[in-house]
Amino acid sequence: MPQFSANSDLRVDIVEHVDLSVIIPVYNLQDYITETLESVIRQRHGASIEILVIDDNSDDATVELATHMAGQDNRIRLLTNVRKRGAAGCRNTGILEARGNWIIFLDGDDLLLEDSIKCRLDAVDNDPDIDLISGGFIRWHWEEDWSESSLENTPLADFLSCSAFPTILEK
Repeated sequence: MPQFSANSDLRVDIVEHVDLSVIIPVYNLQDYITETLESVIRQRHGASIEILVIDDNSDDATVELATHMAGQDNRIRLLTNVRKRGAAGCRNTGILEARGNWIIFLDGDDLLLEDSIKCRLDAVDNDPDIDLISGGFIRWHWEEDWSESSLENTPLADFLSCSAFPTILEK
């Protein structure tokens, strides 16, 4: 059983039912974690979600920034591994703590596109036999000026639209 500790400064409201758990492993991601969490918080959907940030003993301001965000949104819960376990170990800790019917893995330096959660949950609503939903990704360099508008009218934008995204895998 993995060992972790809940951040003692964190306010956690226990929810009876959670549709979706977003698991975010982090290690020294102070430059990205706020934007990553904001991309989840901004999602438009009708689901109850929890956001689990699992810290792998960061030695920068990652924990402080995640704790600050958790103070603004009670869906965010911060867990810290007692010893370093790597990204996979953090995901496993998140799985053990997750209360959602569905899980999304999101790295601490990644962003969810607008309506990503809604598209995935709509797919589940349309076909209750779905076991797994997988989504695409966009790779860009943080140094460059990137915006969602740069995706308009491109094959990649068509691929990432709700008509093609998410990819649905059935039994």
